[in-house]
Amino acid sequence: MKRLFGIAFLLLGRLCFLSAQQVTVSEAISLQNDIAYDILGEWSGQFLLLRDQSLTFQVLGFNHDMEQVWEKNLELDRRRPQILDVINGKRGFSIVYTYRDDLKIHLKVHRYDPAANLVDSATVATVDDALFPESLNSLVSEDRSKLLVYKHEQFNEIHLFSVDLDSMRLLWELKLAPEDFDYERDYQQMLIDNEGNMFCILNKDNRRFSGTRHHFEIFSYGPSLGFRLQRSEIMMGDKNTFDVRFAFDNLNQELVAGGLYSDESLARANGSFYLRFPLADPDKGVLKFQELDDNFALSFMGKNFNAKNKGISETVVREIVLRKDGGILMIGERERIFQRNMSGGRFDMLGGRYVIDYYLDDLFIISYNPDGTIHWENVFHKKQYSQDDNAMYSSYLLVKTPSNLRLLYNDDIRHENTVSEYVITATGQFDRNSVMSTDSKKLRLRFRDAIQMAANEVIVPSERRGKLKLVRITF
Repeated sequence: MKRLFGIAFLLLGRLCFLSAQQVTVSEAISLQNDIAYDILGEWSGQFLLLRDQSLTFQVLGFNHDMEQVWEKNLELDRRRPQILDVINGKRGFSIVYTYRDDLKIHLKVHRYDPAANLVDSATVATVDDALFPESLNSLVSEDRSKLLVYKHEQFNEIHLFSVDLDSMRLLWELKLAPEDFDYERDYQQMLIDNEGNMFCILNKDNRRFSGTRHHFEIFSYGPSLGFRLQRSEIMMGDKNTFDVRFAFDNLNQELVAGGLYSDESLARANGSFYLRFPLADPDKGVLKFQELDDNFALSFMGKNFNAKNKGISETVVREIVLRKDGGILMIGERERIFQRNMSGGRFDMLGGRYVIDYYLDDLFIISYNPDGTIHWENVFHKKQYSQDDNAMYSSYLLVKTPSNLRLLYNDDIRHENTVSEYVITATGQFDRNSVMSTDSKKLRLRFRDAIQMAANEVIVPSERRGKLKLVRITF
């Protein structure tokens, strides 16, 4: 689960109705002493929130009307515990954290029931502490049963642990040191499947004038592989990767990816590609490139479209949505970040003044069939500008339902604005609707950090002037 860190989070529900949506807003919680908070989930009609105040940890419980009905302090180890991840499950939630003792870093798991009572506890791994230790990273499998914890060491090695959250035991430990590996240059992405197998993906020789040497190097390890490290290569021909996102398809047991490629300049993408890599039979894999349609690029880039140097720029592949048939939906967003000097701005380490401008604009979705052909593609227009906030109120929330997808976002990044949505069918048809207005409600919604609770319900954190409110939107 993504941990939410505020810029600087008591709750009584309010109801308002706009179009077909019901919106319930809590009272405000002061974030003055909080370093992070986690939206845990909902069990038996009660919604839980975890507050991390560095030395104290507290769970708040709310009813369906977002009224706080109880609170409880949690006890972790007293040796400066640091929460690494929080995972919600069917019968409660787990907190994964570390603490230091005798130059060692201990990785520990606490499991709680929906009333925040401690059910089980286990130390699952211990690693040597370094003078300047790299921070740990974590990933959770799709079914939330397995945890992958990893950190890079000496820039040419990755230390990994796989944990079974159901049995609360260490599945395996591995130190991965690929040949000619530089973490900052080559590392692309890490994945874990529902069996606890890891997949480390390296992006090799992705630069101009590399000829046909550009390829992805994939290292696999875990119980399904007999705990033997396997290495695979996916050659990209004469294409360079502009941006890419991988996912593991647990239903079809294969790696999939969607990305953008460049023919020449890495500053501009000329096309998109679909990748499917079946683990059982890699020879049946699919890699298909498709040049971007001029009308698609023009719609996405707007006035910045260059007829002489066609394609798209300043774009990030945000996520991959899996289709049951092995196809995917690739979602991309235009992102521009500028740092500029300005009188009265923030001081940097050299004494200069600067501000950071964030522009997160239009989205696109490209739907690929399992053979790599494009089923449909569309552009979804929005314009978002903010300053010095790490774009925490920008971007979007993707809501998945059996019949459609919803993209929820703020129309403007300001104190009073309108929330809008795109409702997208399986064939790419869409409607754009207004969901709610935040006028006079003292809300600033963080959609990129919202949680989908059910097919028709999301919880969105709102941060404004050091206060947190939780907003339940029911469709």
